[in-house]
Amino acid sequence: MQKCATAVVLFFVLFLSVGVAEAADGKDIISRNQILREHHRLLHQMLMAMKDQAEVTERLLSGQATAAQRKTMRKRMVDTAAELDGMVKKHDALMKSFEEMIQKRENPEPPPEEAP
Repeated sequence: MQKCATAVVLFFVLFLSVGVAEAADGKDIISRNQILREHHRLLHQMLMAMKDQAEVTERLLSGQATAAQRKTMRKRMVDTAAELDGMVKKHDALMKSFEEMIQKRENPEPPPEEAP
């Protein structure tokens, strides 16, 4: 539940940031679109993994599974948690690159001075 709430909050933060990040040139447009596409794909994966984790938890709590099935489901939950941690790290990297793009737009590099 907490990870689901975290994913939703991160999703809203990105979309609030999108309005701030207007592209200064064609490269920024491509970069911004790539970041948004990757972020959307990542959040979709996170939601599907959380859905699977909720289903496994429901089966475990129902008490109808055999010992072997419970062991398999617990392993699956651990794998899903590790997968979600990897997704969160990837999301953090995407947000960092998005922030760098915004900083670059707000503080453009001065043109190089020509030597006399």
